[in-house]
Amino acid sequence: MNKTAIKNYAIEARRKLMDGVRTKLTTLSIYEDGHATTQEAVEKLRAQGVFLSEGEVRARERLCEKLTGLSKELGDKKAFVQVIEAVAYTWFNRFVALRYMEVNDYLPSGYRILSSVEVGRAEPDAVRNAQYLDFVSQTKVEQFRDDTSPGAAERFYRYLLVAQCNALHDILPAMFQRIEDDTELLLPDNLYQKGGVVHDLVSAIHEDDFKDQVQIIGWLYQYYNTEPKADVFGRPKTAKIQKEDIPAATQLFTPDWIVRYMVENSLGRIAVEKLGLDPVVMGWKYYLPEAEQTPDVMAQLKVLANDDVFQLEELKIIDPCMGSGHILVYAFDVLMQIYESQGYTNRDAVRSILQKNLYGLDIDPRAHQLAYFAVMMRGRKYDNRFFRRNLMPHLYIGAESNGIRRSHLAFMGQSMNPMERNMALVQVESLLDAFQDGKEYGSLVSVEDYRWDLIGAFIDDFHQEGQFSMEAVGLEDTVAGLQALYFLGQALAQKYDVVVTNPPYMSMSNGSPKLIDFAKKHYPDSKSDLFAVFMEKCLQMAKPNGYSAMITMHSWMFLSSYEKLRGKMMNYDIINMAHLGARAFEEIGGEVVQTTSWVMQKHHTEGYQGSYVRLVDFNSQDGKEAGFLSGACVYSTQQENFGKIPGSPIAYWVKVKDGIFSDTLSSRFASGGRNKTHNDERYVRYHWEVRNSNPFWKVYLNGGSYRKYYGNNIEVVLWTEESKSEYQSHGGKLKDSAIQQEGVFWNKITSNLPGFCFKQKNWIFSSNAPTIISEDSNANLMTLAFLNSKVLSYYLKAMNPTVTTNPGNILSMPLLPVTTTVDTLVQQNIAISRADWDDFETSWDFKRNPLI
Repeated sequence: MNKTAIKNYAIEARRKLMDGVRTKLTTLSIYEDGHATTQEAVEKLRAQGVFLSEGEVRARERLCEKLTGLSKELGDKKAFVQVIEAVAYTWFNRFVALRYMEVNDYLPSGYRILSSVEVGRAEPDAVRNAQYLDFVSQTKVEQFRDDTSPGAAERFYRYLLVAQCNALHDILPAMFQRIEDDTELLLPDNLYQKGGVVHDLVSAIHEDDFKDQVQIIGWLYQYYNTEPKADVFGRPKTAKIQKEDIPAATQLFTPDWIVRYMVENSLGRIAVEKLGLDPVVMGWKYYLPEAEQTPDVMAQLKVLANDDVFQLEELKIIDPCMGSGHILVYAFDVLMQIYESQGYTNRDAVRSILQKNLYGLDIDPRAHQLAYFAVMMRGRKYDNRFFRRNLMPHLYIGAESNGIRRSHLAFMGQSMNPMERNMALVQVESLLDAFQDGKEYGSLVSVEDYRWDLIGAFIDDFHQEGQFSMEAVGLEDTVAGLQALYFLGQALAQKYDVVVTNPPYMSMSNGSPKLIDFAKKHYPDSKSDLFAVFMEKCLQMAKPNGYSAMITMHSWMFLSSYEKLRGKMMNYDIINMAHLGARAFEEIGGEVVQTTSWVMQKHHTEGYQGSYVRLVDFNSQDGKEAGFLSGACVYSTQQENFGKIPGSPIAYWVKVKDGIFSDTLSSRFASGGRNKTHNDERYVRYHWEVRNSNPFWKVYLNGGSYRKYYGNNIEVVLWTEESKSEYQSHGGKLKDSAIQQEGVFWNKITSNLPGFCFKQKNWIFSSNAPTIISEDSNANLMTLAFLNSKVLSYYLKAMNPTVTTNPGNILSMPLLPVTTTVDTLVQQNIAISRADWDDFETSWDFKRNPLI
């Protein structure tokens, strides 16, 4: 698959479609700051030789009404851009879907609508064979063929394209909704001419990339969002990510092998346990066999496996952050394998999967549309007559209740028993409250303990006939909105055998105030990041003994801010984990995004041995996959061992000697605090920029390069009463006692391990040079030696394998006994390191170049 070509096309197609839609709007006298009247627009176009039909005039009027309504909510400019975005992505999705269907010969007509089966022919086959198409008017076809006026060929193609989309509504209604007149009105020109969006799609991306590769849909969706994502992250750091930004900011296509790992070790594991299937025979090469267990654990697992009667058609799996449906598509494939192993026909298997097994949800309507299409194409792959069966998958869009008029509830449930109606009304009111911000919270909305039977009866029982008051206007829209919430709510309320997803990664510091407050209230132990919140939510959605499989940032395994979350996770069995580290996604370089994928069962087995594959040292997506398949780098351990280390990090590769953490550095050392000027440009200088005789400039440790024992003391900070008062006003001034004592400092942020150096008395330090201090100078020396040892690196990587090392990480290290021999060696190391440091001109004590 040529991802470069796919990326280039998606980015350029978005630009061209948006420019084309904008041009259409301008042609219709609809502008960013308002629009002309219908009469003015029609007369202007008529003067240019363009004549709008009655239908097009009505479509323009509806479009203007839509913009007016949006402008009241968003303002003129945002409303204008939103309409452009919506029409552009609608056509983009349709073009991608049409291309996939024609390449795989799924179009019912049998004729390609975007291209030709003849190599080198630009004209689509549908144009040449229009007389054979049953979804067009042959009278109109003849009229177009007889039309020799300029632009006739383009108008003919637009007619065929719209007709094809409308015809596909009957079999794929969620992808090809009946095209509203205004959407058709804004369809850009010159689509299949050279440089047009359709022409580029056909010529830029090789046809083989569309053949039975539904994942291309996901890549196109991700790359289409490239510029919107860059726009979100290009804003000032203080800018919050709003609900409309979340899809672009957080969407990340999951590598195929990780999808397979998660599905095979959750859904596949159920099939192995309950049906006795052999993962090797099934071809599940990412399935990890159970680690060796004790007889006692094996007995517990045997009871667990046989605790209920398994019924395949009752199994439920959901991806609550489904994106473009990549995980759901592979889950579909695995389910088909399982059904086939049990003797089902393809037809019956596909029907059961869509009606009973598979569920998904996303807050982005664009993603929902593509996920729906991808799943439906899987159905068509396995069942040639699938399109005739009128099946709809359980895929839902995050919805909210703000547009529902509560006054309409008075017209509903009138035929119900009065007591039941009152109960139902209370339930419906509560449901509306729960989904007030549903488009922002998505799957996180909690809707358990509802009487869905009463709510369904209430919604279905509405009476509009005979209601002529203005209060009843729009009642059918309210009912439709309530029905959407009803089905979505039921999907969120029920429990699942498997919950598998790649959740959004977003620090809550970037979230909107509503989202931050929501997380604090409902998920206080995981509120730091959206991925952690979803860890809790996914386990809530799982049945007892069910599975949760996810790929997340690996920070939850180690950081102190997630210690309570780890405590919750330890109530369940980590079946296995692929610890990925950095560069698991080929689209993301660097060390910042470090991930782990894991499968957890909602059950705790005392003494259970989980399997952990350590892939952090492989530097590419392909390298990590190869490392996983090699069968090397596999560790097994009991979760109880994690509790032997302070903070209970998921340090599966560490063997901890009992009692080694019984006494830690925190018993003898303390954090020195920090100094923060909040304006280094004004208050910090290199030491050579100020006079040595000026007593108000003090040595300032402020981070730096990797050094051991001595160094990184090249800056000075202004230390006057006025400047100290300024630092204090921002909560950033050190205590004098911390300045006056010796200690140990290090560079806070590093891509590897920090180097630890000796802090002399009266040296000031910033938050970039965290420092621990002790009144015992011997302890300082002994600890400095330990912190620069391989023993420290072993434990520190286990407890905090991130780019940031804080005092809390160091103070939790074991305290070793002080010995005079080590003190002497450390003093020698400091002297050697200092001599090396002084050989550079940047040192305070530089005398001359050692090479002279």
